[in-house]
Amino acid sequence: MASSKHCIVISGDAVIGWALTSKARKEQLGEPVGKWYDQERVGVRPLEGGAWLLDNLIRQLAPADFHVASPDWGEHFEDTNFNKYHHYFVTIKEFEAQKGGAQEGAIQEGAIQEGAIQEGAIQEETAQEGTEVPDGTKSPDEKRGWRQIQIQGYSPRPKKCGGLNPLSPEEEHLDYEIVGDRDNPDIVVIEDAGVGYRGSHKAHCWPRSIEKDPRHIPWTIVEIGYGEGDSDDAGIAKGDLWKRIRSSKARLDRLIVVTTAEDLRYDPKIEISKSLSWERTAEDCVTAILSHPDLPGCRYVVVSFGPVGALLYDRDRGDFTLYFDRKGMEDASKFKQGGMWGFTTTLTAAIARKMMDHCLQRRSPVRIDAAVKAALEAMRAAYSKGYVESKTRSGLPAISFPTSTVKESIEHFEKYGWKGGIFGEASVPNPSRRPLEFGASKWSILGGLSENIQKVAESVVRYDVDMALPNVPVGEYGDLLTVDRKEIESFESIRNLVRGYRNGAAVTKPKPISIAVFGAPGSGKSYAVKQVVESLEFDHEFREFNLSQFGSVDDLWDALHVVRDDGLSGKFPIVFWDEFDSEYGGNLGWLRYFLYPMQDGKFRAGEVEHPIGQALFVFAGGTSDSLHSFERKPGFRNAKGPDFLSRIRGHINLLGTDPQGPNDPYYIIRRAILLRAWLADEKYKLMRDGYINIDDGVLNAFLRAPRYKHGVRSMQALVETSSLSRASHFGRSNLPSPGQLDLHVNAREFMSLVRADGHTLIPRRRGWSQGVKHVIRIFTSG
Repeated sequence: MASSKHCIVISGDAVIGWALTSKARKEQLGEPVGKWYDQERVGVRPLEGGAWLLDNLIRQLAPADFHVASPDWGEHFEDTNFNKYHHYFVTIKEFEAQKGGAQEGAIQEGAIQEGAIQEGAIQEETAQEGTEVPDGTKSPDEKRGWRQIQIQGYSPRPKKCGGLNPLSPEEEHLDYEIVGDRDNPDIVVIEDAGVGYRGSHKAHCWPRSIEKDPRHIPWTIVEIGYGEGDSDDAGIAKGDLWKRIRSSKARLDRLIVVTTAEDLRYDPKIEISKSLSWERTAEDCVTAILSHPDLPGCRYVVVSFGPVGALLYDRDRGDFTLYFDRKGMEDASKFKQGGMWGFTTTLTAAIARKMMDHCLQRRSPVRIDAAVKAALEAMRAAYSKGYVESKTRSGLPAISFPTSTVKESIEHFEKYGWKGGIFGEASVPNPSRRPLEFGASKWSILGGLSENIQKVAESVVRYDVDMALPNVPVGEYGDLLTVDRKEIESFESIRNLVRGYRNGAAVTKPKPISIAVFGAPGSGKSYAVKQVVESLEFDHEFREFNLSQFGSVDDLWDALHVVRDDGLSGKFPIVFWDEFDSEYGGNLGWLRYFLYPMQDGKFRAGEVEHPIGQALFVFAGGTSDSLHSFERKPGFRNAKGPDFLSRIRGHINLLGTDPQGPNDPYYIIRRAILLRAWLADEKYKLMRDGYINIDDGVLNAFLRAPRYKHGVRSMQALVETSSLSRASHFGRSNLPSPGQLDLHVNAREFMSLVRADGHTLIPRRRGWSQGVKHVIRIFTSG
């Protein structure tokens, strides 16, 4: 192997994780403490990380024609090695293996290819069957993996240590000598976590092709972390190592940087949003890359979001490509069942695999994009598997990242491609190329569709969102679905706000948190709030009070007593104050009565003051369809409107079924999503094998009706009053009578659209906006 023509060199910061195994048994009252023989038996297992893990992964993936050069990492439990590594301490427990992995059914769960990763390195074993799970039950039919449930902390190795090398003086920081290093390797891969390696060239631990100026510059892949916050070298792309690998244009032309959004966020000068929308996060990352003094000059930069996505920058093409989980963002709940490390290392190893393929076939293109896609699949497969039980070279028990599972997943991707429906792919506008009228706040992945919008909307109704919009993010909140960036950002901001409030309320004085929801009548404000909050999956009690029906302030105090009782019963009260902007002794008369409960979490009934406790107050406008229109209502200042808004912590403007001005052509997609949901109801017989059987003209009218008189309620009423109970096809004869239609739409215009089949325009109606007329011309032009 040492005589192989091709060579890849691996080095960098290495970490040993020390995992305390836990069965997570339930505590019993009156348990004895203080005596070691009264306690549960636990195990301490080593877990490789950093450059050590990277080495193991790349050795799994390396073609036979490649010689892999790396340090001899030694043995975990040897006392002489303890000072050689950084240490990370976690508690882990067994979790049931997740279903629906990247290649469910294609890769047998737990199938591990045995064999040494390298001489003396950890060998992966299958997870044990029939082991105890958190509730104490056993299931011999399912395999389980380990994941982290608690992080104790990090311990760096001593600043001065001699380690094993007798030539290393005691005052020097020993790093790792690379066994089989070459002057002219094809590829160099470095794990630069920012915990010592980037500044340790005096110990002669860097690859020779980095220390020297070889005739042939190798491809260099650097996985960069932010580093220790108090270090002089802390930061992205900092330190002596970075100065060396960017020292010439030839090196930059063959430099691939891998980092994470979390590492970028450590920089106090960088603002990258999290879990609002993929568009906003991608734009923030693009700005962070382009504003960095060195990153724009690298051949490729990849920013990882873990198993849910990545952003790829290609310098020569000058473009950015986002790969993303269509129905989940960085805080996706499906990856909250215990933590794991190794995701970024998996991405780096997948890129190394593609670069090795490129070096073996020089004329083949560099496919970093394919490496990113394969890595995303592999990360999900690894998470589903979990850490596996293994042994050290001396036979002691250990825990390992599922490297064989990663290998199988990547090889499966190379053979079969990306699994459809999970991930999307989109180009992110480069700010230097974006037209002036195409501002960052207006860009959306949905807006980048090149297809005819009407055709897409028809496909949404007939086939569903996943088939019609395979590369568009989907906000899924219970039964509520949206693909609009503005709505997703509004819903996610509210989710984040409520989640943070719930997590922090126990250590602060409990008082309600307040948000406002605006939208046209019938836009589904109550339904939207219910679905968004219920998607957080915590125990709550939903209460709805319509203030326009209250006769006096005493009714408000009675309602607050009900809210207080819900909180005392142990449930989290969610209170929907409908039509809070209605009149009561004048315009916006109710606002002043909420100021004290919102600010201090109390209300006074008679002479007694009552604390409300934790609660979510949702104020829904009845006469205001947006925050802007609410602020412009007559008497806003005199009614304490500014004071009221100063206590609001977030708001949502629901878009509804009708166009919101000339810059809202995608209302037709919103209508399609709603129509699909209603027609797919099992009480109807319209769906077969996922296909909705609906007449072209009927579908055309539902999607293009100029206006629904009562918003969502009118659109739903048309479906419910159609004769569909025994129908297997939604045809024109199933529609309500013209008199019933006229309650919810202009019947004449609606039927004109039914007969038009999408090919002719309906007559102009007074009051149409120019934007709507323009959109309809677009729909019928192609």
